[in-house]
Amino acid sequence: MSEKTRTSLVRDLQRLLEGEVTEEPEVLERYSQDFGRTVRRMPAALARPRDAEEVARIVRYAHARDLPVASRAMGHSMRGQSLCEGGIVIDMRALRGLEEISPDARTFVSQPGVLWREVVAASTAHGLTPPVLTSYPHASVGGTLSACGWGTASVRYGAQLDHCVELEVVIGTGEHLRCNREQEPELFDHVRGGMGQFGLMTKIRYQLRRYHSTVRTYVLEYDDLGAWLEDSRTLVVRDEADHLDCALQQKPDGQGVRWTGVITASLEREAPEDRDGQRLLAGLRFARHISTQDVPTAAFVSQASNPEKPPLPGEAYPWMVTFMPWSRVQPFLELCIRRIPPAALGSANGPMRLWPAFRRVTQVPMLQMPREEIMAMLSICPATTQEGLPIMMSVMSKLSDVGMEVGARRHLGTWVHFDRARWRMHFGEAWPTINRLKRTYDPKGILNPGFIDFEPESALAS
Repeated sequence: MSEKTRTSLVRDLQRLLEGEVTEEPEVLERYSQDFGRTVRRMPAALARPRDAEEVARIVRYAHARDLPVASRAMGHSMRGQSLCEGGIVIDMRALRGLEEISPDARTFVSQPGVLWREVVAASTAHGLTPPVLTSYPHASVGGTLSACGWGTASVRYGAQLDHCVELEVVIGTGEHLRCNREQEPELFDHVRGGMGQFGLMTKIRYQLRRYHSTVRTYVLEYDDLGAWLEDSRTLVVRDEADHLDCALQQKPDGQGVRWTGVITASLEREAPEDRDGQRLLAGLRFARHISTQDVPTAAFVSQASNPEKPPLPGEAYPWMVTFMPWSRVQPFLELCIRRIPPAALGSANGPMRLWPAFRRVTQVPMLQMPREEIMAMLSICPATTQEGLPIMMSVMSKLSDVGMEVGARRHLGTWVHFDRARWRMHFGEAWPTINRLKRTYDPKGILNPGFIDFEPESALAS
């Protein structure tokens, strides 16, 4: 885009909006990358709208001129899902009103830029919490609802997407629509988890739940990978844990590193005599019972000790998160251990983690899941230098292909580098519907372009 065209674009947007519009190079540079640091796309302008109507004005303007538009709040994506080259980035963090907490209805209403930690702080004052929280409380509500939202409570409550009640959305023509399970249900089902491909959220109504007063957490350590995985599965089937987090960590020994499994299982309780953990722990084959801790549930869900973690200078994070059929988890983990350099999975970068659950806990069409009864969300989080990024991306692509071939499906908010054939494999029978809805709700393909490689219109017509 020429400097003259960029200046004209910015002036047009400034006339359209009361919110801030900028083309300052240092600001645009910050918005040219996301957390993953694997892609760089330089926008022409950044807009911070005042309200939903201003979001609609931006999209109508872009639609009329075939300009790309990306929506972004905290920028936690890993493969450029919230970036656009030569277009307009809408800073959704500008829309950060937490408009309502309803104790009677057990719901909250917010704009998309509100952070989950802000929701938790407001809702726990009423004895309520979101059913599921991710392990990172600094993500935005709109961000995780555009992706997935999986966490320790997913073993019981599924994804954050499953508890969204209603959305207000600006689609790719600039039209502002309300959607829920009865009104515009296809739009509702595909904006949730749709990575901004079908519409941009401007308002969210979301279900909350009541909680018991205390959380008791057991931390168990394993030296044997098979025992760790068997007990992880047992805890899903036993249906006793309210929170379940399974990690595979490196520990140094005299000959390098060894891998140790950790299970962190929690029970919500109302009184000390409730749910004493005997049924939870019965027959498990852990090597060491590391700790048992009781904390108030409000403190547990606040994750106050979990700080924000910005990317480090010079590093890149091609993190791969996969929904894996349970029968394939162990061989896939063993393959990852062989293929990924141990230093790339050091303690500073986080362990490999599993969040296992029954397949039935989530029912959102955009979340493609394995067909087995039990599956796990498997997180592999390497760090690399920018110089080492091409090699690491090659390794992660091969691992992703292995997973896909055995029935795994990918979490779209993380590092996903697919060609069209892989997108067809990922969505399977849903692929024609995905393409049809893209043409319906974003006919010019301006929303968050460059991520999903949709079929050309000629292929769909044939």
